[in-house]
Amino acid sequence: MKRAGLRISAIGIMAVLTAVLSFTVARACTSIFWNNNSQAKLIARTMDFPFSDTPMIYVFPKGMKKKGMSGDSNSATWTSQYGSVVVSSFGDIYMSADGVNTAGLSFHGQWLLATQYPARDLTKPGVLEGRYGEFLMDNAATVSEALTLIQNYQVVPEQLDGQSLPIHLAIEDATGDSAVIEWVGGQMNIYHGSAWNTTVLTNDPELPEQLYILNEYEYFGTGGANPLLGDVSPWGRFARASAFLKTLPEPASPAEAVSYLLSAIRSCTTAPGSGWYYTPPSTNAWTAASPTLWTVVYDLSHGMIYFQHIDPANDFQINMNRLNFRGKKPLYLNATAPGVIGDVTRQFKVYNGPF
Repeated sequence: MKRAGLRISAIGIMAVLTAVLSFTVARACTSIFWNNNSQAKLIARTMDFPFSDTPMIYVFPKGMKKKGMSGDSNSATWTSQYGSVVVSSFGDIYMSADGVNTAGLSFHGQWLLATQYPARDLTKPGVLEGRYGEFLMDNAATVSEALTLIQNYQVVPEQLDGQSLPIHLAIEDATGDSAVIEWVGGQMNIYHGSAWNTTVLTNDPELPEQLYILNEYEYFGTGGANPLLGDVSPWGRFARASAFLKTLPEPASPAEAVSYLLSAIRSCTTAPGSGWYYTPPSTNAWTAASPTLWTVVYDLSHGMIYFQHIDPANDFQINMNRLNFRGKKPLYLNATAPGVIGDVTRQFKVYNGPF
């Protein structure tokens, strides 16, 4: 598999990811979509990882020709219909963890150990897992369009030492719509519409079970009497995020809305060295949770991106309305370079590597 990154080699990326798969440390993340305030449709997401994922932020222009890189006889090809901003893992331009496009559609890949992908169906064009979110950003403006699109294409997992990277996806759009996509038991499960609350996502267990667990807590009017858990378990974070999203006050401005949402998602972050939680009786063990490395907020209504990194302590903003989405090549910004603070919209450089 050919890789191109600015930070580490292809061999280095595979070695890092193979090591991650062998760790007992949980790769934990949280996302919260605040879609019912009057100021902005906002999505916040944390990245929790056992060591630095050296995020690079790429700007992809509209009109780029791209490949699904599925490594088989029916790999997808497409020309991007929308520009997008993507946060990559390990500096790898082909491994998108998070992103948003110019129409206000966003995606977030998060760890789900229960993931079991379907067998490859060669009648459907394939898109490698690391490009799947980007593929959706390139070709859809809304959640509904994205969900229609994926019926005719298939995600192809990254294979590392015979293992797949276990990921589920949250997607949201500027209208306030959202969905969660999971691959469990060899089936693709789509949670969308009024029957499902898809505004919060963490990790295991799968979304339906997470929503069932909420019934145990006192915040949700279902008869549960348990106080919120204060630990860093996926179900504890899911409950806290859901509760605080429910109780956020109406903001007076988009900036205040961003501040409120950051406060809510910070309740789900893990300080370095502090994260341990007890797993269910079937496992009967303590699990170490990864520290929160970075947090991003997308303002889908106004085209703003707010990014915070723990090490180095970078805190910066990107105004998508002033980015160039008409170029011939991607742009990039190293999110962990020293001194990346404030408005960095004009600090992106042209990416001249293979793509």
